[in-house]
Amino acid sequence: MLAGLSTVTHGIILAAPTPTATPLLSHQDVGSRADTHQYMASIVAAGMTLTIVRRSSPPQQWTATVVVSREDSVAARVNSPPPAWDSEYPYMLIHGAAGSRMFAICSFVAARGDVAAFRINTHWRPLDLRKDRRFPTDLQAEVRSVLGTSRQPGRLIDISLGGLAVSVDSRPGGSQLDVNLWNGGYSAMIPCELVRATTTGSGQTVLHLRFRELTPPQQAFVRQFVASLMSAEGEAS
Repeated sequence: MLAGLSTVTHGIILAAPTPTATPLLSHQDVGSRADTHQYMASIVAAGMTLTIVRRSSPPQQWTATVVVSREDSVAARVNSPPPAWDSEYPYMLIHGAAGSRMFAICSFVAARGDVAAFRINTHWRPLDLRKDRRFPTDLQAEVRSVLGTSRQPGRLIDISLGGLAVSVDSRPGGSQLDVNLWNGGYSAMIPCELVRATTTGSGQTVLHLRFRELTPPQQAFVRQFVASLMSAEGEAS
């Protein structure tokens, strides 16, 4: 359990930091011990709605309501919780309205009934810095034509919460495409619609795509994908 136990909520002990508690992050992660409070400070309060995403394959997500919030931990009542929470996977907490959402990576601590407690491992970051912000990358992808049976390998050039761009050798037939993506050992087939296609100087075709209607697992995968790129961007800066 967490250090500095103080608050019991529905049978779950939620941590409150103490001066003698071991920091969740090292000085190397946050620069100095004095920065830890600001780094870990929670921006959610009791009554707020959260989305909980388990970073598994495929990702799983639930909606929840915050019961108690501390600087480095949160307890929330989960709608239709799983039979058992898997502590081997990292989780992501998301809150806020579309366009101004924030997220933090966390670890599962304990659960009792429909209330689950998580320890926050990173500071809260904007998930929607601005609409359709795309993050550049260079990762493996596969493009399949919905109308035909063609499939071809490609390279993911960028991705956002609303779409992506992928480079392929030739333009596939039709405007309805499925793009298979891999991220962190997980994969998902994402339904897309062609917006436009451009040709590079090297003869490659770049497909600019927007997402069609995504299932909850597909939405969770895309959110996790974008969050991982945002996290890497933050570490690089």
